Amino acid sequence: MADFFREKRERIRARSLVVATLNSVYVQLPELAIFFGSLSKIIWSEETLPVAFSLSKNLRQIDTSLFDKVRENLLRFDVELANAILAFEIRVLQLNRVAKEVAGNIAEDSPMASGRWKPANVVNYLKLYSKYNSKQVEFANAIGELAAKLRDQLFAKTKKIIVDWTNVDRLTEEAQVALAEIRSPVDAESQS
Repeated sequence: MADFFREKRERIRARSLVVATLNSVYVQLPELAIFFGSLSKIIWSEETLPVAFSLSKNLRQIDTSLFDKVRENLLRFDVELANAILAFEIRVLQLNRVAKEVAGNIAEDSPMASGRWKPANVVNYLKLYSKYNSKQVEFANAIGELAAKLRDQLFAKTKKIIVDWTNVDRLTEEAQVALAEIRSPVDAESQS
């Protein structure tokens, strides 16, 4: 009987860790949304480039260290929750990867911002990637909504966790389309 109650307490602690992880991501998401939003909305010129450099230099990615502890407890979760939290982590890592790549491309010490690239090239890059960056804002907001809904289900002690990934997956596809639209003209220019 003691083992039953101990295991039940461990499952409750593990679910609490998931809630803490979701809250942590939720609290950090606005910084990335603001980063991508600023890049997509500011009218770029050589005079405004210091803003872009500052944004990229000061960007903090989402801290995903709590996911490590959650993964240690996966076997305590039912299949739906285990799958949901793993899929959620993948989306957060995807957002971090994109943020790191974009910030790295416009950092003052990046190959684009120094050396063979001129300020006008960085301005053109920012203008060209505006639509792509706006899709990342939508993606970050959608991840936040999912975190809140998943957290609410855990607080309600819902037996079967249900996560609708449709909006997040659609935004991922739309971002890929925006990226393909950017690369097509660039590829055509490089072949001329």
